[in-house]
Amino acid sequence: MTRTKDCDVCEGEVYHKIDDLKGRVNVINKSNADIFISIHLNMFVMKDTKGFQIIYNEQNTDSLTLAETIYKTYNYYMSSSRRGIVKDENLYMLSRLTIPGCLLECGFLSNEEDRNLLIDNIFQKKLANSIFLGINNYFLTKVEYL
Repeated sequence: MTRTKDCDVCEGEVYHKIDDLKGRVNVINKSNADIFISIHLNMFVMKDTKGFQIIYNEQNTDSLTLAETIYKTYNYYMSSSRRGIVKDENLYMLSRLTIPGCLLECGFLSNEEDRNLLIDNIFQKKLANSIFLGINNYFLTKVEYL
């Protein structure tokens, strides 16, 4: 985890978004973690835009495998809308990670249907479980048999 509470990870006294992002990348790359997952809720001016999507950086082929595995598992367990898997080479954090990673956009708070799902406890548990199982399935693809 880069944070356990709502705070920035800047090294300086004054907050600058780029310093916060650099701090997070530094924490992640030094962490000895196997993967990086960033979970977000989306917002967009067009209120009919909705759905779950995953963003990854194609420079790391394992990031695509991670994104695909989580997405397939989400599709299997969830009945809510899906937007797809998107590659983005320009997202600061994803382009600087030394481990596989992806950003999960779990839905749009600006869309009434998504928002109602996202505040529902049962949906939250199903969503968390589908993400967990997707991550677990990713690691199962990495198991080497003796």
